[in-house]
Amino acid sequence: MTYKLLLCRPREKVKRLLQELEREGILFDLLPPYEFVPLSLSLQEKTHLFEKIQQSDWLLFGSPLGVQFFFSLLPFSLPFPPLVCIGESTAKALTHKGFPPLKQFQTLQEAVKTLPGKILRITSQEGLTHFSSLSFESVPLYTSRPLFLSPEEKKRIQSQFYQGVLIGSPSCYDRAAQQLGHSFFENKTLLVRGETTYQYLKSKGLKATIVSPWTGENIVYALERRITLPQRKKTCPLLLYAP
Repeated sequence: MTYKLLLCRPREKVKRLLQELEREGILFDLLPPYEFVPLSLSLQEKTHLFEKIQQSDWLLFGSPLGVQFFFSLLPFSLPFPPLVCIGESTAKALTHKGFPPLKQFQTLQEAVKTLPGKILRITSQEGLTHFSSLSFESVPLYTSRPLFLSPEEKKRIQSQFYQGVLIGSPSCYDRAAQQLGHSFFENKTLLVRGETTYQYLKSKGLKATIVSPWTGENIVYALERRITLPQRKKTCPLLLYAP
């Protein structure tokens, strides 16, 4: 059977997944809610940023996007404090740039609890409001810019039959629902990446299944089984369940 999916996720965050879906023979439409663009920093702001970096004990990256915009903005010759990161994909992005992280953590909370001294986190403009209770300083280097469907594209997507709709985050759902309407997502197979998005959709009256990690193989597994009952596979790297 050939599956067709709708992906509600920024293009920059699903490049690898799209390649995997193509290898699995899955058709898809991409509905990116927004794109990421660098903040425009004045010379004074850049100088201030350089000073903050020099005064920090750790430079913390939370996503591959932060790595991308950091190294596109700053000269490689700038001396850095030790680099640390959250997650395997961020570690790979740093290593690809020639700066493998000294430490890799699973969560931001774990990093803050473990690292002594002053932490400077590279993030987005929107990320400044997250984790405000934790003791570190954040510097935004990029922001998101909303994207809009043309009337023709909106009509085309609404007329399609999708075996599954992948929703990357609460904000991805909000942007998609603004354009397609809440009713579009009712009675559809919704696949999400984690508990936060699952609970958010539940508050909107929508049922979803958590699939983690998002890989082409795992997505096919989820679509083939259409699991609707709670299930956890402790011995399998795939976490697939509907709490």
